[in-house]
Amino acid sequence: MSIKVGLPDVTFNALCKLTEVDRELIGSSDYMGVAQFWSWSHPQKTRLSRASISARRKIHHALVKGGLDLDGDTGIHRSIINVVLEKEEQGL
Repeated sequence: MSIKVGLPDVTFNALCKLTEVDRELIGSSDYMGVAQFWSWSHPQKTRLSRASISARRKIHHALVKGGLDLDGDTGIHRSIINVVLEKEEQGL
């Protein structure tokens, strides 16, 4: 089951709590896309930071499903990131 959650009016305190919980879910299918799963030194950090929660979740899940390091930056990583973000830009 999946529930769509919009967070337009969430308070800062609530966002901090959600992020804290989501950090514990990194690497699992329960990851929500709120917390960052990449390091501050990751070459794609700007693109990932600007991505929607939905896109972050899709990228995360594709990396996990592929058995890839969540903080990696190989051609496969970039391909997954590009495909997901291009689809998001096209509204798919």
